[in-house]
Amino acid sequence: MPPSVKESFRQPRVKSLICFAASTCLASAAFFVFRAPFSHIDNEPLHRKSSPRKSRRLSESTPEDISDERLRQIISASTNLISLEFTPNHSVSGNSYRGIIGVFCPLDFKAQKRDPSKLPMFRDLVDASGCADDSGEVTRVDFRTVVKLARAHDVKSFRDSSNESTNHTATKEPFVLSLRGAIFHESRCGSTLASNSLVALNPAKHRVYSESGPPKQVLKMCGEDLSQCSVKEAANLLRDVIYMMARSNDPAEESMFLKFQSTTTRTMYIFREAFPSTPWIFLYREPVEVMMSQLDMRDISKANCVLHNRKSPIIKQAARRFKIKRKDLHDEEICALHLATICGSAIVNLEDANGLGLTVNYSKDLVLELLDYVFPKHFHTPVHKDGYRRVIDISKLYSKSTEGEEEVFESDANKKRDKATSMIKDAATELLDPSYKKLEASPYNMNKICSQVNLDSRLRNFHCRPLSSRRQY
Repeated sequence: MPPSVKESFRQPRVKSLICFAASTCLASAAFFVFRAPFSHIDNEPLHRKSSPRKSRRLSESTPEDISDERLRQIISASTNLISLEFTPNHSVSGNSYRGIIGVFCPLDFKAQKRDPSKLPMFRDLVDASGCADDSGEVTRVDFRTVVKLARAHDVKSFRDSSNESTNHTATKEPFVLSLRGAIFHESRCGSTLASNSLVALNPAKHRVYSESGPPKQVLKMCGEDLSQCSVKEAANLLRDVIYMMARSNDPAEESMFLKFQSTTTRTMYIFREAFPSTPWIFLYREPVEVMMSQLDMRDISKANCVLHNRKSPIIKQAARRFKIKRKDLHDEEICALHLATICGSAIVNLEDANGLGLTVNYSKDLVLELLDYVFPKHFHTPVHKDGYRRVIDISKLYSKSTEGEEEVFESDANKKRDKATSMIKDAATELLDPSYKKLEASPYNMNKICSQVNLDSRLRNFHCRPLSSRRQY
């Protein structure tokens, strides 16, 4: 980054106001420049503290507090956003947020691309990259300030390259990847296979974030009842977060994909507000199977779908719809209601998304459905011969084999149904099955869309052919 960028940030107040106005105009112009739908944003109050790692005393940090080299690494996109932290006095004044700290560290995306099954989740990538809390590679900086500097630098670099008839490949300047698609899911229904497949499909060109921390922090910061901030406020911050995550200095990369944590489906409308033209899918599964994936343990009270939902107002509200008092809920019912609220949110967003959303049921043919329809037709991502083979190969492995030797994947759907207790089956039937049936009947269900395509010979193509006639490389 040219020294002038940083020096201009330190000038007297009048000059800094002029710089701020100029950078705002430049960042607005970037909307028409970059391939993804990112734009300059303004933010309003944020009211939730969050730190994904061990607690520490937080303080406001600005580019003056870090070395020139550390700031240059962020602006050049050689170090990456891994987390957000909120100071005790974080707030918004006018059209801008403050008190939000961006945590940056260089991530080894090449290791993820070599074998996504070894680093299937963002936390695995962070750990493998040596980005443990307070390590020497971690940089904390005021997020709003560094976003403004990055946007201004990117616009200036683009204008310079345009004037010189060059591009980011020749100048080695950072650029913004195109956000091609997002994955939401019920949990335990093939979402990690989907994200690993996107990596394997084209490792050089694709960057995939699988349950990254910063987007989740933004999607959940308002509270699920929006009591702590508004959808617009959260969407504004999310645009900045995704912008920083999409910046790359790898000239081979072109596209970015996001896989979100399952619970963020409840606040998916924030993502849709921020990126209204980005396609997304929702993966779901047969009720008893998905519940058994959650509850197949000795003490089900410690299952994620139970432990974190006992006092949830969302679960209380859902129970009321079924005329059940929260104090009378047993663990299996809490889990079923938790999953039902995720599916219910997906249904509402599907109906409002006008075809940008697509539901995909987990099945033994999931990988073929991803390759034959979801990736090429919904995410508009090319599927070539070599990529097809790589995805087929990786689908034969357990998608989360992070330790030791690679594990061969074996479907356990029948075992799950056979092992399910009567209480699990009853809870699934009464509380989760209604949502499942609505997803199956949705006009935006992939199987329904393909059925219509296959019935209309004018629309028929290999992407929706029956399994028996699908291409095999």
